[in-house]
Amino acid sequence: MPDGTITRLKVVDMHTSGEPVRIVVEGYPALSGATILDKRREAQTQHDALRRALMLEPRGHTDMYGVIPVAPTHPEAVFAALFTHNEGYSTMCGHATIALGKWLVESGRVAVTGPETRFAIELPCGLVRLRCTVEDGHVAGTAFDSVPAFLAWRDAWRDVLLDVPGLGKVACDLAYGGAFYTVLPSSRIGLDFFETPLEQLVAAGKAITEEGRRTLDIVHRWHDPDRRRAAASADLEPLRLRRRAGGPKPDRQRRHRAHGRRSCEGADRAAHPPRFSWADRYSLYGGGG
Repeated sequence: MPDGTITRLKVVDMHTSGEPVRIVVEGYPALSGATILDKRREAQTQHDALRRALMLEPRGHTDMYGVIPVAPTHPEAVFAALFTHNEGYSTMCGHATIALGKWLVESGRVAVTGPETRFAIELPCGLVRLRCTVEDGHVAGTAFDSVPAFLAWRDAWRDVLLDVPGLGKVACDLAYGGAFYTVLPSSRIGLDFFETPLEQLVAAGKAITEEGRRTLDIVHRWHDPDRRRAAASADLEPLRLRRRAGGPKPDRQRRHRAHGRRSCEGADRAAHPPRFSWADRYSLYGGGG
């Protein structure tokens, strides 16, 4: 620590389909904020050295993702957590939520109530409801319903246009599902999702993300400004490509078990009914961080 003191943290390392999750189970200072966003600000301003120690080398790496348990402030939540990564703090993460479901049940922090155990947790984006399928005392699958999703741009009927270095003018949607995402088919920027090298897809995603962060003024339509997040990832996802090509719909239950689910319930359907189908806006990328 900067003042020379030694802080010992106990963690549990997990992964969701290869996506790493590091959960702090002991040693993190108690956060006294009245709301979860107050607690996040306290973590950012007073304890960020611990995030860096957990996420960065030599103990972490560029893809490490972290969970800091905190006391819930929502009356329906049995647990609450902050999410961290190598750059800072995020509002929502699908793969970490799935890992949390398994850890909470299998560690006994949430009691098993049946073959499908349901409970709610509080995250910086809001209340998220989990369903854990329990077999012989182990969690075989986790699904979740996230906070309401919506198209986030001022005119939800029009694409967002970004002038991206190296890619030119890129038309995309800007959507919120716990974090803000730019959404577009990779074919729009001349990339075949299944044939293009991963490094090229990642580079294109980063370029679109950074341009969105730099140029778009994004404010969550309902919540505290701390839930602002300009394009948490450029979402170049295969599901939408298959649907546009007329291919078969993927098996929904298998997809939920592997990647979780975002629900669009309550998401301004009356104002924009054709644009808020959760199946069309579902992201195979689980994170908001």
